[in-house]
Amino acid sequence: MKTFRNFLYIEFLYNGHLQSLGAISVIILTSIISNIPINFPLIFAIYLIFHTIFLYDRYIDLNKDKTTNSKRTNHILKYKKLIPYILIIESVVSLSILLSLRPLTYTLLYLILFLGLIYPQYVKPLTKVIPLFKNIYVSLVYAILVLLFSINLSWQIIIFSIIVLIEQLSAQFLLDIKDIDSDKQNSLKTLPVLTSAKTTILIYKLISLITVMFCLLLILLNPNNKTLFLLLLSTSVVNILILYLYKNKNVFNALILASSKIFFWISIIKLVTLIK
Repeated sequence: MKTFRNFLYIEFLYNGHLQSLGAISVIILTSIISNIPINFPLIFAIYLIFHTIFLYDRYIDLNKDKTTNSKRTNHILKYKKLIPYILIIESVVSLSILLSLRPLTYTLLYLILFLGLIYPQYVKPLTKVIPLFKNIYVSLVYAILVLLFSINLSWQIIIFSIIVLIEQLSAQFLLDIKDIDSDKQNSLKTLPVLTSAKTTILIYKLISLITVMFCLLLILLNPNNKTLFLLLLSTSVVNILILYLYKNKNVFNALILASSKIFFWISIIKLVTLIK
């Protein structure tokens, strides 16, 4: 039983589940901001789409990850033969759900899966030529999720998508610090490689301040929406906590929090709402 619990713990932390929960959080926040109804089948489909993307990425890069993330690699090797079947099942189920929903335009969300599946082999290598390309690409996928779900665009939705974009970008920059040696070997022009870990942290702080400015702009556009005030609170708390953990050498927890920061946004918002 202990071995099984340990398996689930590693699976949850290392295999894209937190990032997939972050995608769900993006959808929930977008629905609140834009007053668009949401249902469980749509949430489940989004979760499956993003988990398919992250699992496929880890499966493709299994050999490369041996040096930088041996714990995750050893975990995935335990069920490596099953992964192709898992990917097919998740893809088919998510598409079936989206096709069954109304409006049918939700099937456009399947574009996210396509963008994710071409990432490991066709997008990531372009970072050798175009600086920060993989970071921008991954962040754009989350921002596009906001726009595709909203359908009817407004200034509020556009600004929120920008917040998601820059927050994901800052998280990608931070996560690249742990891969600085392997990225140098692979000639990937990430921010830590081009500058340094110290400069990357400084840029993370600057981006956090920019997020505050965009949140304030969002509040000015709709001062009666209490969720927007809570969004400002949650983004600030998460970013401060990430920087605190990193400063105190608690790098593992800082990176876990950074990779799933949007999930913690909605967690803080819901917690504050419950307390009230």
